[in-house]
Amino acid sequence: MVQVIKQPQVGDVSLPVFLSRLAGIFIILGSLSLFTMLLFHGSAIIMIGPWHMYYITNSYWLTAFMASISISMGGLIVYSSYKMDRQPENKVWGIMIILGSLIGLFYLGGFGLGGILGMIGGVMGLRCTKR
Repeated sequence: MVQVIKQPQVGDVSLPVFLSRLAGIFIILGSLSLFTMLLFHGSAIIMIGPWHMYYITNSYWLTAFMASISISMGGLIVYSSYKMDRQPENKVWGIMIILGSLIGLFYLGGFGLGGILGMIGGVMGLRCTKR
């Protein structure tokens, strides 16, 4: 017998959908901050972990490449969360959210928080049903 787990609701969307959308927005904002730092300052400061900080000077292509991958993963997460809300029985969207969050974490999008929220939302989306 399959047990159906009822998931908590936030407003009119479920908690995994809310967390995933929030993660996608954080990842998009984080990559846009990389773009603006590159455009206005001419360099980008990238923090990886709590004690490692890299200062990238005059590497426009590398920073633009990293930010574009991160912004596309944020878009993928937002789209997958929308599809997860519409088709909760299809578990592919939860997997796409998890993969997009992992790639977003490695390409420094979302200030670190976006990737973590996306992982939580994707796992909850795989685990729970909508209603």
